[in-house]
Amino acid sequence: MTVYRELIERQLAVCQAGLQIGLQKANEQEPFIAAVAETLSRTMWGYAMRMDARFEVTFIVDLGHVAFEHQFTAVKQALKEKFEVEADGDALTVESDRLPYGIAACRVVFGDVL
Repeated sequence: MTVYRELIERQLAVCQAGLQIGLQKANEQEPFIAAVAETLSRTMWGYAMRMDARFEVTFIVDLGHVAFEHQFTAVKQALKEKFEVEADGDALTVESDRLPYGIAACRVVFGDVL
């Protein structure tokens, strides 16, 4: 039974280490995520924020009454004033231009996303 308990302890240690790494990532990118949220708040479209189990953030912007292309361009332009922004299909990938690559990044998608 000792081997079984050791396996349990090992799995718990791995899970805890993963959570600690995720928490560190969340803490490092918190100012960046807050700045993206502030920028999106200044647009005329509402949005929701989601975080997955890997602590990656996605902003879901409500579709407006203008053509999607115009909304997409307006949001992209607003974000480009402060961040590195790349189109990824009908979504945007936003990264900090101050932190090392991949440390602070999020996605912006448009419309109803489940």
